[in-house]
Amino acid sequence: MQTSGKVTLIASLIGSAFGTGIWFFGITALIWPAHPHLAGFLLTIVCTIVVMQMWPDDSSPKKSAKMSN
Repeated sequence: MQTSGKVTLIASLIGSAFGTGIWFFGITALIWPAHPHLAGFLLTIVCTIVVMQMWPDDSSPKKSAKMSN
């Protein structure tokens, strides 16, 4: 799977903000009281992957070919 750097950056920023938010508000301690930091890390990774899969990629060959004509 090929993704652009823009999509990767956006997904990383959204995932990081999500992970910081759930840690700051104590949601990770509710999910996994014994290991809240690990819960936050895993949820951050899952959020980042979901955003990378769902974010539209503007670097498709069809659009690039149309723009060059």
